[in-house]
Amino acid sequence: MKDNDKFGFKKVDCKINSKEGDNMTTVSMPAVEDVEYSTTEYIKGMQAYVKQLSSMPKDKLRKHSKRSLVESGIIDENGNFTEQYRYSDINYKGDNE
Repeated sequence: MKDNDKFGFKKVDCKINSKEGDNMTTVSMPAVEDVEYSTTEYIKGMQAYVKQLSSMPKDKLRKHSKRSLVESGIIDENGNFTEQYRYSDINYKGDNE
């Protein structure tokens, strides 16, 4: 077995009881330290992103936000919720009427 998986995490083997009883299944999973490091890096990245957004002028921020929502498939180019988020429009209007 390699020391690292395709994501670069160190592999740690743990034994899990299978339904057959005495048979054990080996599952490889990343070490806790690697998961914590990845989580910390993700949080730092999100904090930098929020700081960048906070420093944008409001008109540029609106354009950026709309583009992100369109690219994510949440709204269409006209600003309407897409089919899968249609219920959000109903909830949003209900809260603000």
